[in-house]
Amino acid sequence: MRRVVVVVLVVLGCVLAPIAVIGVWARNTVLETDQYVDTVGPLADDPAIQQALADRVTTRLFESVDVEAELSEALPDEADVVVPIVADGLERVVHDITLRFAESDRFPRLWERINRRAHAAVVAVLEGEGTETVDTRDGKVVLDVSAVVEQVQERLADSGIDVFDDASGERLPSELVLFESEGLTKAQSAVRLVDRLAFILPVIPLLLFAIAIALSRDRRRTGVRAALGVALAMALVLTTFNLGRGFYLDAIEDAGRSTDAAAAAFDQVLGFLRLSLRTVFVLALLVAAGVWLAGPGRLATRIRTGVVGVVRGRGDAEATAVGRFVASYRPALRLLVVALGLVVLVVLSHPGPGAVLITAALVVLGLLLIEFLARAAPKPTAPGA
Repeated sequence: MRRVVVVVLVVLGCVLAPIAVIGVWARNTVLETDQYVDTVGPLADDPAIQQALADRVTTRLFESVDVEAELSEALPDEADVVVPIVADGLERVVHDITLRFAESDRFPRLWERINRRAHAAVVAVLEGEGTETVDTRDGKVVLDVSAVVEQVQERLADSGIDVFDDASGERLPSELVLFESEGLTKAQSAVRLVDRLAFILPVIPLLLFAIAIALSRDRRRTGVRAALGVALAMALVLTTFNLGRGFYLDAIEDAGRSTDAAAAAFDQVLGFLRLSLRTVFVLALLVAAGVWLAGPGRLATRIRTGVVGVVRGRGDAEATAVGRFVASYRPALRLLVVALGLVVLVVLSHPGPGAVLITAALVVLGLLLIEFLARAAPKPTAPGA
């Protein structure tokens, strides 16, 4: 029965581990204003997003005004033959002006303001509620870009193109579909649940693993299996994301939208989450390797012996003295190393996956060094021996 309980706890911990990563990502990256703006900010410099925005604004501007009719009234009757050619040329000019604005230095600042103002609405999107700035319809995330349209109209007017000045404001384009997915409703439900549990989710897997290791008769083996299980869970979630990206882009292409822009938005918004999953994957492998190396296995013992030999080769007396000190205060030193790692992560306001990975690797190396030095210390001789 004890073995069954240990297995169940380890499996539950491995299942909840990726859910905890997703919950922390949703809370810290998507639902926090500054981090959200930092996440979507680089999209303003992405050529695919700029091109998609220029295509969208140009198309809808021409849908809002009968350009050929306006040109027929402005030109002599004899020029009716060239009206379609002039209209096509005007469309290219409008597209070029819009694209130049999207590529200008002003657009990133405008993009940042749009997203900062819309942050509360993005949170509402993830909670399944529409707003005036961001809306969800038929599984779409629609961003209000009316400020961009106003800037384009001003530039068109400065260039002498006033054919769009009389267009009805209600008919002008003010939307950009950032995401489109039939599974958005399910994702929103998951985000609502994860958002409520974001603060306790990371603790639950750790508690399950701690209880499992405490109940296990072979604690070292249980720790290795738990770490490998977490690594496997992260690998499965990452594989699902990679496969889902392909299906998502295929659906976007079938809908006639820009796959390049959709791919850029997908990779940028979910990039931190995927990197976090990879970080935990590598960290779990490091923990499994560290626990295994500290164990009594034949190969692990040989590796430790070799490292200890290298250390002792630098000075047997010094190594012996250090080994005795580490062996005497091993629990306190372990606690100190782990505490220093936690302090580093607490001091960093927004630790990225790279910082977490480096900190975790240093903690694991510190724990391994403690084990190596402690095991290298000569055992105390019995009195009278």
